Amino acid sequence: MFTKAETNRCKGIAILMLLFHHLFNDYEEYAGYPVEYWPLTGDQTLHLALLCKLCVTIFVFLSGYGIAAVYTAKFQNQEPTKEQFWKFTVSRYWKLMTGYWFVFLLALICAPLGRTPAQAYGTDFKTAVVYFIIDFFGLSFAFHTPTLNPTWWYLSVALYIVFLMPFVMKIAKKTGTLFVLAAATGLLQLMEIQSVASTYVFGMLLGAVCFEWDIFGKWSRMFAGKKAGFFGKSAVLLAATVLLLKFRMNYNYYGMVDGLTSMTLCGFSMMVFSKIPLIGRGLEILGIHSANIFLIHNLMYSYYFLGFYYSFRYPLVILAVLTATSLAVSVAAEKLKVRIGYEKQMKKIGEKLCKLGERMERDSEI
Repeated sequence: MFTKAETNRCKGIAILMLLFHHLFNDYEEYAGYPVEYWPLTGDQTLHLALLCKLCVTIFVFLSGYGIAAVYTAKFQNQEPTKEQFWKFTVSRYWKLMTGYWFVFLLALICAPLGRTPAQAYGTDFKTAVVYFIIDFFGLSFAFHTPTLNPTWWYLSVALYIVFLMPFVMKIAKKTGTLFVLAAATGLLQLMEIQSVASTYVFGMLLGAVCFEWDIFGKWSRMFAGKKAGFFGKSAVLLAATVLLLKFRMNYNYYGMVDGLTSMTLCGFSMMVFSKIPLIGRGLEILGIHSANIFLIHNLMYSYYFLGFYYSFRYPLVILAVLTATSLAVSVAAEKLKVRIGYEKQMKKIGEKLCKLGERMERDSEI
């Protein structure tokens, strides 16, 4: 069984990949700061950073898996009512956005450190207000408008997953997730749809397939009684991940390579890192705070304290410092939420929004 702890460990791996990707995928980002790449070269480090963009698909894959798991646990084989469907979707939307809004407000407070609304949205008041509202609702990437933090583009993809996956699951409960995966992939290819969002469709649906077919559970139980079973299965997953990454250097057909790589890497994490207490727990903690770290890190290293981070010169040290400071800010932010009652108030508002579904269903029956 792929547990919540397993999911958080995989998120921990993905967030480390995300940080490394953003830190070293472009020489211009830290031009003027001496970086010692040993034992790699600068180009090898950059290439590795570009490969780490796989982290986005890992998050998408885990989202597809998680929503499929929650949907199945909540509704079993029953068709959800309009009220239940509304609550299921709105509760996930609200959880995502309330976390984002808190960091958004913190970013506004910290704007004098290096990223002001005027720098982000321009100085024309009416236009800036429109851009601000779009950004506040996490839709700047969808509308191709300016944003306070460029890495928040993923919010648009996350929202697309939140609203699309419940409909996917309604269909999948009748046809099976494998059919939905095959149909969606075939349709994208037939219509030659190639966009950023379409790149993640395969990974999202593959996550749902892995849940329905219990791929990780079956893999874990395979040769469970054999002495060399653990090492053999781990080696197969590691080899598959490396081969897929090598293939991805030149080809990522409609996101299929990234989707399969995410699956093998998550499987490897389940097999190996869950058995190493210190590393496993560390990754799990990072996974728990991954949403905040994603929202915070770019502002910290790119806009506020660029010189501070790259002053550590060595890529792994720079990565460690950014990880530690982003995690510390996330922990402090969570404590602040509790202290000022933010979570409690947002929960109350969320419950009221969910109750709107009840009224909507009653009104539709009249």
